[in-house]
Amino acid sequence: AAAVAFLHRRKVVHGDIKSANVLLGSYGVAKISDFGLARVVGTRGFTRASSAHGGTAAYMAPELGDAGALDRGGESADVFAYAVLVAELLSGREPFDDARNEVAVALRVRSGERPRLPLATPPALRDALVRCWDAEAAARPDMEDLLLDVVAMSRAPDGAHVPGAGDEVATVG
Repeated sequence: AAAVAFLHRRKVVHGDIKSANVLLGSYGVAKISDFGLARVVGTRGFTRASSAHGGTAAYMAPELGDAGALDRGGESADVFAYAVLVAELLSGREPFDDARNEVAVALRVRSGERPRLPLATPPALRDALVRCWDAEAAARPDMEDLLLDVVAMSRAPDGAHVPGAGDEVATVG
């Protein structure tokens, strides 16, 4: 969350947040990589994608399928993708891994389906992720607010709980 908040403070939208673009450095510190779809808010052509958006369907916010979506701010799409990444880390499963293809994933996301979370996900974290997955981009928290929530959760007595591989998984939304 801190790295994405850092980018957003500098008006940079990553555009392709997903597990494959997060590298673990020294001491397990996560680093964001692959800025091929990144752009500075308010500019056009910072980088070019080969498709309408590029990116990976399972991490893409529903509004990215709309005409002109890339002309808007874009930070909220990074927030959506970050929450999908967290769900993947918690569940140990790629989001929508049962889908046949990227089109099927995109249709499921646009219809309101979101990644599954383990039943043991702390309620505060579950609530934060659900806010990040709001169908309305403007209703999602910004990364700065989400970062504050994450820090607060990490200091809470139950905030350090990470579900094990054997936990059941529930569908959200």
